[in-house]
Amino acid sequence: MAKLGLLFIAVFCIVQLTSAARVPRENTETTTESFSDKVAAGLNIAEQQLKSLFTKENADKAAQAISTGANSAYKSAQTAFDELTTGLKQFSDDLQKEQKKD
Repeated sequence: MAKLGLLFIAVFCIVQLTSAARVPRENTETTTESFSDKVAAGLNIAEQQLKSLFTKENADKAAQAISTGANSAYKSAQTAFDELTTGLKQFSDDLQKEQKKD
């Protein structure tokens, strides 16, 4: 009796899965536009967006921002290097003074 119940459940599950996987006819697309037309339209949209993004004005702004950032990084690195060399020179001088005392 239990085998009959399990068989019923298995058949029920298979029927539900197959009916859920079926695409109803009323939901299919009935457009006349082909796949290549849709791809071409998408490419045109992408092209227009890229053209509006990469204008001369935006490129100039980006170059200016990179230049400003590079100059700032150079000045910071130069300051840090100067402080390091000053500290090393001071350390070297202090070490020489201690060696002369001994």
